[in-house]
Amino acid sequence: MTPARRPPAATFTREALADLRHAVGWIAREDPATADGLRIAANEAARAIGEHPMIGAVRTEFAPEPFRFVVLRRFPYLVVYAPDRQPPRILRVLHASQDLAALLASLSDDYQ
Repeated sequence: MTPARRPPAATFTREALADLRHAVGWIAREDPATADGLRIAANEAARAIGEHPMIGAVRTEFAPEPFRFVVLRRFPYLVVYAPDRQPPRILRVLHASQDLAALLASLSDDYQ
């Protein structure tokens, strides 16, 4: 009997990868182990989103549907993604203290 195939992990856009690299680099200056933890948490979120694209919360105060948000476990970072692609696409990885409304204002236009 063949094991069931897992759905592919969500993919990171260039902008999301740049966000993640910046965050990891910033944290690594003080704490390389925590920076590795952030990278791992982001990859775990990508797998979870790939398996269950609708797990994230809709946050219309920051971005219209269909965009969704997942908080990275143990970190104050949000993964912003589009569940309507196969596999889902991670569009941004942002610190929760940033001005999310301003950073995501053009999300719908950029995503077309």
